[in-house]
Amino acid sequence: MTAEASYYTFNSVSGNFFSNTRYPYNSNIVLDTYSRVEDDLNDRNYFSTKLDYVYPLGMNSKIEAGYHFYYQQMDYDFKINQQEESNLFEYSEIRNSAYTGFAMNLKKFGFQASLRVENSHIMADSVTKPDYSCVLPAANIQYKISASHNLKFTYNRRINRPGIYVMNPYYRVGQSYDITQGNPDLRPDYRDRLQLTYTWNFGSNYFSPYLYNEFFSDRVSNRYSITRSPINGALTTIAKPFNLLSGYELGGGFNAMLWYANISARIFNGHYNEYSEGNFTIPEKDYFSYSITSTAFINPDKKKKITLFAYLQYNGVNINAQSKTYTLPLYGFGGQYQLKDHTLGLFWLLPLSKKIDYQKIETETPAYTSTNITGIDFAGWLQFQYSYRFNKGRNIKKIGRQIEIESDSKGQTIGR
Repeated sequence: MTAEASYYTFNSVSGNFFSNTRYPYNSNIVLDTYSRVEDDLNDRNYFSTKLDYVYPLGMNSKIEAGYHFYYQQMDYDFKINQQEESNLFEYSEIRNSAYTGFAMNLKKFGFQASLRVENSHIMADSVTKPDYSCVLPAANIQYKISASHNLKFTYNRRINRPGIYVMNPYYRVGQSYDITQGNPDLRPDYRDRLQLTYTWNFGSNYFSPYLYNEFFSDRVSNRYSITRSPINGALTTIAKPFNLLSGYELGGGFNAMLWYANISARIFNGHYNEYSEGNFTIPEKDYFSYSITSTAFINPDKKKKITLFAYLQYNGVNINAQSKTYTLPLYGFGGQYQLKDHTLGLFWLLPLSKKIDYQKIETETPAYTSTNITGIDFAGWLQFQYSYRFNKGRNIKKIGRQIEIESDSKGQTIGR
């Protein structure tokens, strides 16, 4: 039996300033200007505890069971021009989950199955359905072809909870007078995935291609419409997330560690079902995309104190209910030097780049179409790193186990 408890606390205040000026088409006449200072205030706390129990059944099988309690509390507020606003978003969630599982190994075959049941209770502004429960089964069968080759067939059902910030019901006006608003009634989306994976290990390298078929329901996506600006009454756009997307996705890819390169790539196509609510309809659509992430490294010295590496990431086109997001590839170079317990590192993102159009979002709705381009100045985008390793006393034998981390926005940056 193992027990684990963790506590996390976070507090931040960030100040932002922007101004906006609008002109008639092909004219220098100023229609209006809008500027403001905005302070984002964020307080977060969460506590979790886990109990896990394993009971061996002979040498080749075991039964597992466990319980997980999770509590998170957040206060999020923002002030405009140093004035108090009625925008305080108070959010808390209590989550209880229990699981049981069985694993068995018989020479060339291995089998594992588990079942997890969860209940969540949310306390937040404007939430009309604070409780939901889910059942999450998983199973896999593995066949060991030889010492270096194996096949694995996997099924699992996963939950993806909406981010806390996208549940904030208070609207915000952006630099282009556009409005964004969260939706406290967002529900989790669920994904059922079937996957066949082949793994080839040779030396310190491996190559693991896979094929998958995934069915999803209630995936969150923004719904865009036209409204009146609370600033000046002019027509503007508003984006609000809803559980809009259901459908399926077929794809394949591979993960590999090949001598000096770590590579992960995926190519896929999918289908969104038609969504209809009253007079609002999103037609069905097919989509296609691909992604790749790779890191290559080398040690030029015999003692391996110096490591040089290169990085590449490209996520293709992200297609949602009413928008497409195009993002440029990211690449960079870096290195690190180790001196006893000290490590110094340097990473250069997009070397020799200056101002570039990093991201383009195309939005198409029955009421309007738009193209939004985000430019970033990458000149001198350098990251410095220093770490110190404590090696005192005996080495501790750690318990080897897999920890699943689900999406609940703990790593999300402020106001995003």
